[in-house]
Amino acid sequence: MLKRSLKGGFASALLLTVAACGGGDAVVTVEPLPAGAGLYFTDGNTGFADATASFYKLDEISGDTALQPTSGGSDSPDSARCPAMFALDARPDGVVLAVARRTAAIYEADPRANVCKLLAPLPEVMAALAVRVDGRIFTVSATTNKLYQLDAQARLIAAATLLCPAAVATCKVNGIDFAPDGTLYAIGPLGQWSRIDISSAQVTPIKSGAAFSDDFDIDTLGRVRGLANGEFRSFDLAGNPTGHAINVFGGTAFATGVVYR
Repeated sequence: MLKRSLKGGFASALLLTVAACGGGDAVVTVEPLPAGAGLYFTDGNTGFADATASFYKLDEISGDTALQPTSGGSDSPDSARCPAMFALDARPDGVVLAVARRTAAIYEADPRANVCKLLAPLPEVMAALAVRVDGRIFTVSATTNKLYQLDAQARLIAAATLLCPAAVATCKVNGIDFAPDGTLYAIGPLGQWSRIDISSAQVTPIKSGAAFSDDFDIDTLGRVRGLANGEFRSFDLAGNPTGHAINVFGGTAFATGVVYR
């Protein structure tokens, strides 16, 4: 989710304007991840209220992690550091979206430069995020367990409280993403690999023991990559392991968001 050059339709960057320290405006570039860029994750930096995110790239073969540089430095007018994030997902055009951990907001983010642009405020702080192939955004609240549907500009379309299996008291969801066939999968109550019916908001467990504990990403071939207590693991859509677990280091004690491209 490392090719550093952009191709074809990704050649034009998104320009954004942010307030610079000391007054004036600075132009910051948020670039989409090109296909084949690889796997990225962000730490949550949960210890401090004003903490910013750090992004890492993971080599799935070697298991090595590489801290991504911050464009212009954290105190530069050319930098718009990302706040701590709960979850990441890429739009169809490759632009990564991220939901903030401490504020009700969604951002456009560039993991390779650690810069963010506020896309829109949200109704609540969200714990999970997924973007459908048509650009519609889906989020799940961190506290009320509501599933929100938003348009591509993050404007509210619909909201519904998630419905759990009868034996589960609350429908806490820690991660969501869409499969190539349009099914919305989730890390559901008790950490179960689950799917969500968008029309009814019903959560249906598929398999226990998939062992994801946080955000995950499903690629175009249906391979699932996710976080599990300091490790990255991969599964198929039935929740069966498809590769070995990777012990990672460098910020992953607080890792929260995953995006693969």
